[in-house]
Amino acid sequence: MDAKLAKWGNSLALRVPHACARALKWGEGATVKVSVERGRLIVERAAPTYRLTDLLVHMNPKAMRAAFDWGDDGEAGDG
Repeated sequence: MDAKLAKWGNSLALRVPHACARALKWGEGATVKVSVERGRLIVERAAPTYRLTDLLVHMNPKAMRAAFDWGDDGEAGDG
C-alpha cells in the first residue's frame, strides 16, 4: 500500500491508512516511537509511561479498605 508524505510545518507527515490503523488498533492521539534502522523507517506503538500521581489518583482510605481489612478487631480466640 502506497502513501504520500505531506509538509507539516518544518516536518513531513505520513498519513496512516485507515486499514493499517485498524489492524494495529491505533487511534487518534496514540503515541508512537519513530526510528530508522538499516534505511527503513520504523513506526511502533510507544511503551506507556506512568506518573505515580496519576496511578494513585483514586487511592484513598475508602478505596483501600479491602486491602487492609484483616478481619474483626475483637479479642483473639484460644487458637
